[in-house]
Amino acid sequence: MKKNYLKFNLFFVCIFFFSVAIYAQKSESLWTKTTKVEALSKKQLYKQTEPAVVSYYELNLTDLKNRLLNTPQRGSSTSTVIVDFPNIDGKMESFRIEESSNFAPELQAQFPEIRSYIGYGITNPAAILRFSLSPQKGLSSMVLSDKKTVFIEPYSEDLTTYRVYIRTAADTNDFQFICETDLIDQPQVSDELIDVANRNANDGKLRTFRLALACTGEYASFHGGTVPNVVAAMNTSMTRVNGIFERDVAIRMVIVPNNTNVIYLNAATDPYTNNDGATMLNQNQTTCNTQIGSPNYDIGHVFSTGGGGIAQLNSPCGTGKARGVTGSNSPVGDTFDIDYVAHEMGHQYGGNHTQNNNCQRSSKSFEPGSASTIMGYAGICAPNVQNNSDDYFHGESIREMWANISAGASQCAAQSNTNNAAPVANAGLDYTIPKSTPFVLRGSATDANPTNTLTYCWEQLDATPATMPPVSISTAGPAFRSLNPTTSPNRYMPALPTVLTGSTATTWEVVPSVARTMNFNLTVRDNVANGASTSSDGMVVTTVGTAGPFIVTSQSSNVTWQVGSTQTVTWDVANTNVAPVNTTNVNILLSTNGGATFPIVLASGVPNNGSYNVTVPNNATNQARIMVEGAGNIFYNVNSSNFQIINSEFIMNFANTNVSACQPNNAVYNFTYNTFSGFNQNTVFSATGVPAGANVVFSPTSATANNTAVTMTVSNTGAVAPGSYTITVVGTAPSTTKTTPVTLNVFSTTLAASTLTAPANGATGVSATGTLTWSANASAQSYLVQVATDPGFTNIVNSATVTSPSYVVSLANNTLYYWRVTSSNACATSPASSVFTFTTANISCATFAATDTPITIATNGVNYTSTINIPQNFPITDVNVTINITHEWIRDITASITSPNGTTVELTSVNGANGPGSYSNTVFDQEATNPITGGTSPFAGSYVPEGNLSNIYGEMSGGNWVLTVLDNFAVDTGTLNSWSLNLCVQGSLGVEENELSDFSIFPNPNNGEFTVKFNSNSGEDIRIDVYDIRGRKVFNSRYVNTTNFNEMIRLDDVQAGMYLINVTDGLSPETKKIIIK
Repeated sequence: MKKNYLKFNLFFVCIFFFSVAIYAQKSESLWTKTTKVEALSKKQLYKQTEPAVVSYYELNLTDLKNRLLNTPQRGSSTSTVIVDFPNIDGKMESFRIEESSNFAPELQAQFPEIRSYIGYGITNPAAILRFSLSPQKGLSSMVLSDKKTVFIEPYSEDLTTYRVYIRTAADTNDFQFICETDLIDQPQVSDELIDVANRNANDGKLRTFRLALACTGEYASFHGGTVPNVVAAMNTSMTRVNGIFERDVAIRMVIVPNNTNVIYLNAATDPYTNNDGATMLNQNQTTCNTQIGSPNYDIGHVFSTGGGGIAQLNSPCGTGKARGVTGSNSPVGDTFDIDYVAHEMGHQYGGNHTQNNNCQRSSKSFEPGSASTIMGYAGICAPNVQNNSDDYFHGESIREMWANISAGASQCAAQSNTNNAAPVANAGLDYTIPKSTPFVLRGSATDANPTNTLTYCWEQLDATPATMPPVSISTAGPAFRSLNPTTSPNRYMPALPTVLTGSTATTWEVVPSVARTMNFNLTVRDNVANGASTSSDGMVVTTVGTAGPFIVTSQSSNVTWQVGSTQTVTWDVANTNVAPVNTTNVNILLSTNGGATFPIVLASGVPNNGSYNVTVPNNATNQARIMVEGAGNIFYNVNSSNFQIINSEFIMNFANTNVSACQPNNAVYNFTYNTFSGFNQNTVFSATGVPAGANVVFSPTSATANNTAVTMTVSNTGAVAPGSYTITVVGTAPSTTKTTPVTLNVFSTTLAASTLTAPANGATGVSATGTLTWSANASAQSYLVQVATDPGFTNIVNSATVTSPSYVVSLANNTLYYWRVTSSNACATSPASSVFTFTTANISCATFAATDTPITIATNGVNYTSTINIPQNFPITDVNVTINITHEWIRDITASITSPNGTTVELTSVNGANGPGSYSNTVFDQEATNPITGGTSPFAGSYVPEGNLSNIYGEMSGGNWVLTVLDNFAVDTGTLNSWSLNLCVQGSLGVEENELSDFSIFPNPNNGEFTVKFNSNSGEDIRIDVYDIRGRKVFNSRYVNTTNFNEMIRLDDVQAGMYLINVTDGLSPETKKIIIK
């Protein structure tokens, strides 16, 4: 029995290897790798630019067709058709194949050899293969996965040689293409409708639209001038286009049965103006309605060889459903299919442009520069992120299209259940982080189907026009580009390899160096081939100007750590431990592979105080890196250099390597002698670098046993000059010597008083947020700074202990102050310095109106400017801008203010609905409650601008203030009727000519409740702002004008003191002081 059993097993082993050999032979007979030289020897099918990453193969088309003869229709779970396709690494990947026709059954019957297929990854279950096949065009394919998309295109005219490639940044874009969609009036889907639609493709349905796909005679001529050739070319394009729409939006398009009615072979007799996309919009609508029949299709489109691209937003199912055009002088290949066709059809389904550049910008311009996703302008809108679009839709494009097809104008698709539950995305909490500091966005998702391969895509959602490429000082607009979805839910900002070089920016990923807010969105795809679902979630990252950069300051060179030793990691806390960042603890992580990963936790939840001693783990490497990250936050940084960790026979593990001695006292160091790997030699202790006059004694003087406690005493410090010294402790064994540096601080017990330097004694007009300075004391460790309102220092209003001879104060304005400094170290405290006095500057507010308005806004793309000159030159504490603009298409308007210092702040950009509207006495106030992006026309009242007006605070007021108004689009016109500037400064603006009539405030002093009374002659709204003595706004309100203005004001939750009341009547402001008891 054993012998027979062995024969039986040997038989099946042989059968198995024979089957594998046959399968390998079949794979090899299908694809044969060839060389570039051999490929170039053949006549090209089309003129093609060679990609940077490409391989060439010979394909046995006959063999492939034979293998596909019994391929079942899509949706079958029983397909046994397995076909290999080469990947970019030169290896074969296996796919289970099903047919996925792009044609209605009647059209498919007319062209039985023109086919489209879908393949499900076997080698890589995350991969989806889409390919077309025909006698006319051969094979074209793409593999969508968690890696770079792999394309296969015919190279030779005889359809035997193919190129396999991926897109890279090195690839060029040789096509001339322009999308003119934004140049025509468009129906928009409101943000409210997007919210109603839940913002994701998540209802478990595949939507199938009937597509009427026409062509011009020129397009037909490019593809061979026959109907089968044109149909094969259309099939190639729609195979790729459908693959992307199905994955991202669960949309599928099927070409209608009588589509040959709109395939025109003769350029002289076709109904199209091939080189004029805008004209072809209506021509195609008329042609499709006439030749196909309006009830017989849901979306129409026309291919041409000229005229660029143009489409009507949200058009499927409506009267303009065929208003879509894609024209290119080379209408073939992945660039045409993805960058152009998918782009224009994306417009038709509701997607706006996403590029934040001066070429067809929209309200959804969330991507920097040219953008890189399908609805951007990659390669044709300098500065370009890259030369071609990545083959996926931006998360906001998905939400726009989904809103339209699920709850908007395009709900006529045939719906089929996919039974695919959508994933649930979680972008995490909102965070406040320091400026100029890298961070990592951490997301997560759940899916009811655990076999689905989820991919994650983080994208920024800030559409305000900004400098491109992004710069760190921008307070608005996108700072980070979109990147291909990956299987990791986390994204380092910028990429971790960038941070490892010591930088916080690349061209298209820039960490802010100023205070600003960034909105991020996480889009999760489940990548189900038969009807995918998506989910998204948002979060906010706020950078603060008063904290950062957070930097790891230790291990800045190739130092060596010994296993088991105690090492100090240091970092610049940079105010991250206090409000508003409030991260009181950090985690310290170790990488052993140069920073590719940081899996080893050296310390967790330790105080964020700038220093921590860690024990070196048993992980020898010459590529160690340290990461310090905010515990419970998302910011982090790494040390600046790789360093070594080596194995050790023994270590001297000090409890404290930094000890201070007050002369003439001793300094005592305690350490533990630890051994490793059975080391048992006798180690003798000594010290070098001992300061002259001092003595060092060890007890015991040597050690052999592990865990021996040792004391090192430094005596006779009275003979040592005060200062800081490094002593090297030496452990000498017969086979090895180890050293550990320690610090000795010798302090004198007497300290001289410091000398105050600035502001000078008796100075006036000092900034309330100025800097106090004094002479450094070489023996001092710290300085106590005290500021008071009386010479006896009984009312100390500001007190701090600092380690450097300067201190930034935050005080009240128009107040006399007294200040002094006391020096100290571990052993002594100096006498207080002499007392100096200074008086802080006064605060005044005034409104200035432009005199060069009204200005007609007649031409798009032109900056219209109006200037207000302020003669007085004082530090600014607050600035508000009021504008009055009317326009026939209010959404076209962008407005910004530029200070005399050159700081530009975006006030508003493409806000409001389509159609006529106005900015009516619209006040842009950084301290307002409602953002302008959430307002509706006519915009009236106070709004937070899109940029940050506080960036101007602290600048000087004198000079030209310039309001810039830009009309982003053609056709419509408008008027800048008037505008004004309200400034508060440290000083007197002197605007007595604007005094109000019979202006009084009573009672004064008061308890926070008072009456404002004056006679008004302006007929305009009246505005009242109240500022504390530091220039901070504590109250603002707008009132309907009455001739005899009489209004009771109540200030809640304010402290006693002096306040400024600024009343603006039209263009007449006046400021008075009140005292609150």
